[in-house]
Amino acid sequence: MTFRLILVGAVILAVIALVYIIREDGARSVTTKIERQNDAARNSADGARGAYDKCIDAGGMWNFSAGKCEGP
Repeated sequence: MTFRLILVGAVILAVIALVYIIREDGARSVTTKIERQNDAARNSADGARGAYDKCIDAGGMWNFSAGKCEGP
């Protein structure tokens, strides 16, 4: 009787631990995905800002509707 109780308790603890590990892994993967999206957005914004700055420095005029430099 006592052995069965210990065995059931161990199985319950193992299931709880497994659920906890799976949830933590899922949360970590979602966090990583969001961080990668943020990095991509930052890199895209940096590239656009760099193109705008180069255009202005070269004496051009940035056409916002076309998203490109016009002029010299």
